Amino acid sequence: MIPKFRGKSTADENNGEWVYGNLIVDGRQASIVNRIIESTEQYISIGAWCPVDAETVGQSTGLKDKNGVEIFEGDVVKQEMLIPTSGIEEITGVVKMLEGAWMIVNDKEEIACHLWREGAEMKISGNIYKNHELVEDNA
Repeated sequence: MIPKFRGKSTADENNGEWVYGNLIVDGRQASIVNRIIESTEQYISIGAWCPVDAETVGQSTGLKDKNGVEIFEGDVVKQEMLIPTSGIEEITGVVKMLEGAWMIVNDKEEIACHLWREGAEMKISGNIYKNHELVEDNA
């Protein structure tokens, strides 16, 4: 799987909007590239790119929530899972990569669980960049 990223645009024509594609970082400048015209061992010709705020860049987890929306690092998700012996287990937290695994982290209760668990249902509530109150509720 080729990693996919998103970031908030800093370009004048779409400032603040999410853009998706491949990530290129040069020092402090980050850009999302979503079209390559040609590439060889000596050069690459980029057809479309957009500068983004490096603080908002997040990688796709490759998973989707129950509504078919792709889940990215920095999203706030609610995960529900039926445990036969104890009922419904629920966690709401921020999606982060920890020790090579996508996790839902809830600082309020100091809980971290795997984002992907067989039988679990997830729903995106927002993200840490747009919905600060969701993070504060779970911090």
